[in-house]
Formats: sequence, C-alpha cells, structure tokens
Amino acid sequence: MLSRSLVGLVLFISICAVGANGQSASAPDCQFNYTLTNRTTEQTDGITNILIAAGVARTPSINNRQTLCNSWIMSVTVDGLSASSLSLDDSQNTYTPAGGTPTAWANWEGTVLLGTNPSTTTTSTQVSYQGFYPWLSVRLGSSTGTGSVYVTLYGWKTPTMIGQVFRLPNPITQDLLFTDATYDIGKLGATRPRDLFASRTIQAGSTIKSPQFELTINGGIFYFASRGSLTTPADGKFMFRDDAGTSFNQMIFGGATSAFPSLKRTTTNLIARLADDSADTTFQASAFISGGGTPSVGTCGTIGTGSKNTAGFITSATTGSCVSVLTFSGYTAATGWSCAINNSTTVANIIQQSGSSTTTATFTGTTVSGDVLRYNCFPY
Repeated sequence: MLSRSLVGLVLFISICAVGANGQSASAPDCQFNYTLTNRTTEQTDGITNILIAAGVARTPSINNRQTLCNSWIMSVTVDGLSASSLSLDDSQNTYTPAGGTPTAWANWEGTVLLGTNPSTTTTSTQVSYQGFYPWLSVRLGSSTGTGSVYVTLYGWKTPTMIGQVFRLPNPITQDLLFTDATYDIGKLGATRPRDLFASRTIQAGSTIKSPQFELTINGGIFYFASRGSLTTPADGKFMFRDDAGTSFNQMIFGGATSAFPSLKRTTTNLIARLADDSADTTFQASAFISGGGTPSVGTCGTIGTGSKNTAGFITSATTGSCVSVLTFSGYTAATGWSCAINNSTTVANIIQQSGSSTTTATFTGTTVSGDVLRYNCFPY
C-alpha cells in the first residue's frame, strides 16, 4: 500500500516544476486532498477517508465562489483498484436567500487541457482544466476490486483568458504537446506571434500561407494570391497556371521591362518576346532540330526518310521540267512558308520556290529522276 504523504509530495513537486496550464513555477492558490477507499485499514495521513460503495464515491462539494481558482490540475494515483474512472465534476449555483447550493452535477464542462475527463487509470495520471465554476467535486464513477484512489486537486487564480491563451514557462524545457488538431498558436487580429525561428524542420499537414503566398502541402501547390500557381502534376514535371487555374501567359527572366527577355504562350506555341510584351526578341542556340510531322509531296517525287516540315529532302521521280508541291503536316503558318531548295545530285539543274500558302510550298525546275532535292523551310 502506498503512503498517502509520499504520493502527495511527489505529485506536488512535479506540478510546481511546471505549473498549471503552463503557469510559472508557483505554489497553488487552492489545494484539496482526498482518499477514496474501500479498505478497512487505509491510512488517513490527516486526510478524511471517503468510502467507496459499490465501486463509486464522491468528494464533498468545493465552494469555488470562495476559493476563486480557475486553472486546475487533478493528480491521481490508484492503488489496488482496477477499471477506475475518475472525473472532476462542476455545478452551477442555485440562489436562495439562505445561500447557494450546487445544482445538478456534470462532467467538467470547460476546457480539458491535458488528459481525459473522466480519466481511467490503474496507476497514476494528471489532468489539467481551465475555467471557473461555482461548485466542484471529484467523482469516482466506477471501480473494481479493493484499494484506494489518492487525489490531490491543485488550483491557481489566473486572469480570464479568452480563446485559451496561456503563459508558458521560459525557457520551455520539454516538448510542447497539444490535443491533436484542436488548438492554435495565436489568432488573427491582436493575438498573433510576431516571428517564428526554427533550427530544423517546419512540418505542416495542410497549408502554409500569408496574404500574398500560399503553399498547399497536400497536392504540392505554390499559390501566389491573384497571380497564379506552380504545381507538380507528376514526377519531374512542373506546371504554371494563372490565378483561375485554366491557362498561362508569359514567363519573364530577370525583369519586367523591354531590357529583359521572356517566353510567351499563344495556344500551343511558345514565342520569344521582350519581358514587357512589346516586341519579339531573338532565340539563340548551337542548333535547332526539326520536329513535328512528315510533309507530303506531289507526283514529281517522294519525300525522304526522316524529313520534317522545316528540313528534309525529296527524291525526284521525273526527268525534265517538274512542279512539285510540298504540303506541310500539322502546322499552319500565319502567312506562308519561305524555303531554300537545291539539287544536290545534278547541281547544274536549278530548282527554286515559286509559290506558297499557309500550308504548302511550290517548287519549279528541271530534274533527273533520282536527283536528291534538299530543302529548308520556315513559316512566317
């Protein structure tokens, strides 16, 4: 059997080291000690034993209108009993000319900061509460076996704290734990912290945001208020969108004036533009490799293997004069096509472009069947 005095001393020292609800290390303003027991030989240690009958018991009512404490810690040690369920109950006041008395008792109706109410344990626990009620009482709602429950209820007189704002010890020397996904650090308005400094990781389950920026963790979205977003739809892919999330206009490099370049999107095309979108600009590379579809050619020849819209070759199927029409695949020029073409087999036979449309280029000249005619074409 545990010594009641020893239990109370250990619990009191541990509580005063932290304080109620993060209060600085100060002695409690209110303290109530109880022993709930169904043992016939339980020690009293100067504390009146309260009989457990049929597994239940209740302490005398605490008139909190006199003590005026509103931050509480209930420390509990259970010895010998099992399946014990202990709660701190509260009650409103019934006014009578002769004096107030408790109304119907209820499980603590304020904020339970740590632990559960009722608490179920076979060893020991601490539960913290925040709030003021006129009447308080500790209730053993159920228990099994023979033994005792040692209860010490500590209370502090703290200012009324709206939104559960508490003063923490400085420095904090242990983990700061919350009931999961229930409470906040600061609120919008006048209760926000100023800066946050972390030496390692800031991990969020949903969103990190400011008035101008928002990072959505689930889904990987960087959102810039009224500007646009950056997402990653698949591994190794980055997608830029406008604020509506339906399109994208321009990516600029280094600045927003005509002194800087940009890439602008128009439907399915990219255009090199000045950053202020006032004019086109140059695009430089060591080489440009033609892609796209394979064009077709008329009866004067066959299109060469690997040929594309902007470069390739035609093998002539005609000896003599021929008019060949090259029809481009999958792309329509704004105005037409400008092409350079030469006969790389019979050099003396001259062939040249004689016409164009938004989808075709026409070549005219003299060839020998089998001549290779090499072309380069650009839309304009």
